[in-house]
Amino acid sequence: SWTDNMALLRPLVDSGQIQLGNHTWSHPDLTTLSKSEIAQQLTRNDEFLKKTYGIGAKPYWRPPYAKHNAAVDAVATELGYTVPVLWSG
Repeated sequence: SWTDNMALLRPLVDSGQIQLGNHTWSHPDLTTLSKSEIAQQLTRNDEFLKKTYGIGAKPYWRPPYAKHNAAVDAVATELGYTVPVLWSG
């Protein structure tokens, strides 16, 4: 997990060798959620990353199951997530 492996990951994050991305707090299908719930999923995970690693994940995010639509993309963009990352890059 992110916290269990923090000692191993932290130096890689600090040196810029890896880039964190937001994959939501609890990995739901975002297309089934309200705009408020989508925002909560992304915001809660961003707050965790900032608290744990001192940096957020913006602009990178990956929708769980690669499921997203115009509404999901709009909420993500409003929050500063402008680079969706899917399996193909």
